[in-house]
Amino acid sequence: YSIIISERNNGKSFWYLQKCVCDFFNEGKELAYVKRYNDEVKNMKVDKYFEDENFLKWLKKVSDYDGILADRDNLYFFKMHKGKRVKGERLGNYFSLQRDEEYKSLHYDKIYNVIWEEFIQKERPYLSNEFGRISGLVSTIARGRELRVYCLGNTIARDCPVLLEFGIDIFKVKQDEIIIINHHAKNGNVKVVFHYAAQKSTSN
Repeated sequence: YSIIISERNNGKSFWYLQKCVCDFFNEGKELAYVKRYNDEVKNMKVDKYFEDENFLKWLKKVSDYDGILADRDNLYFFKMHKGKRVKGERLGNYFSLQRDEEYKSLHYDKIYNVIWEEFIQKERPYLSNEFGRISGLVSTIARGRELRVYCLGNTIARDCPVLLEFGIDIFKVKQDEIIIINHHAKNGNVKVVFHYAAQKSTSN
């Protein structure tokens, strides 16, 4: 698990998405995009996540694709043709943590990278047994394989289940500090890297 917390709009989502797409192009490693609630994984909202202007400029430079679209829990690259999006290669899947039980009998053998966006919640409640649910989803995807899970957050809160599980008190961590934890869980041992990123020096 890599846990990255920073202010909004400093490029963390772009950086990790770019890394995961490179892993797909170079090694065929698929991506899992995770959100907490069912209403956050409707096609339109998932599409919006991949419409970052800087990411799309980069994607067009390094591939023949114009973007990424969501369709029935799958993520596809697409190319524009006569004003319509034409699906290309499948990049991976998107998941709602609220539906974690539904995924248990399914197989995701090519997924290697997991991006969990906005894992720290401020306005809405956390799910019951939230750490158990994300841990179970990761186990469902992994089925004994090694995975990388990127937990990205834009705010700070002591009550986040993931931080509590890993024993991280965000208010005792200095900005730009990196903490490494070897965590022993019932689903196996994981290495946790926590980074509270420094603020940008300017609004640019």
